[in-house]
Amino acid sequence: MKLAIALENGGFSAHFGGSDSFAFYEVEGGVARHLQTLPAPPHEPGVLPRWLAQQGAQAVIAGGMGGMAVQMLEGAGIQVVTGQRAHTPDELAAQFAAGAVQTTGETCAGHDHEGHEGHHHHH
Repeated sequence: MKLAIALENGGFSAHFGGSDSFAFYEVEGGVARHLQTLPAPPHEPGVLPRWLAQQGAQAVIAGGMGGMAVQMLEGAGIQVVTGQRAHTPDELAAQFAAGAVQTTGETCAGHDHEGHEGHHHHH
């Protein structure tokens, strides 16, 4: 299984839409092997889910994620794991491979996301 982990400034990203890159791992037999880290495409509605599907991702881990992104990823057959807190990407991948990462189902609501078309991200 190919796993994507949202990154921001080289560390785990608390918000999917704020990700500037993704670390990709091959997860097999309880082991996660880092494949590559790729820069994310520009943040526009619908771009990240399509891009992750094109990269072959079958699961994605992020701190929080907007409901539309969750729907698009799940619609593309990609498992969504949210609600994770700051661990290194390697630790998260290892926990995921071991079956120890469970989603809280946390999505981003509020904090400047109403309508999401406005995109009031403050970087």
